[in-house]
Amino acid sequence: MPCYCFFCPDCSKSVELVLHISEVSNEHKCECGGTLRQDYRAKNIHDVGDRQYHTPIHSDALAINPDQIEEHRREFPDVKIDNEGRPVFETYTQHEAYLKKTGFQKLPQKKKLTPSFRKTYPIHGSTT
Repeated sequence: MPCYCFFCPDCSKSVELVLHISEVSNEHKCECGGTLRQDYRAKNIHDVGDRQYHTPIHSDALAINPDQIEEHRREFPDVKIDNEGRPVFETYTQHEAYLKKTGFQKLPQKKKLTPSFRKTYPIHGSTT
């Protein structure tokens, strides 16, 4: 379920609520007793903070040569290395800090076209 941002006009408190889409328009109360209003300008949906990943991320793209594992452990003591030499990330913040310190950039993944999409919208020069 998505996370929605609300604020209380009475005490100026900001609150994040995880709600089903059908519950968003319901009235929600603040701890102070005031009625919460949805904050459409809040950016916290994209600001993940230090939340943990659902399951740890084992990065194939950032795998380390076995000769460099000891050096990596000295440089990044909080980032574990699995048996295959891949760094294991527990939180978003840890992952982002690692990428920033190493100079790697996380690029958006390319979307794969499904066969039905290709038939409906043929790619120029494609034989499928």
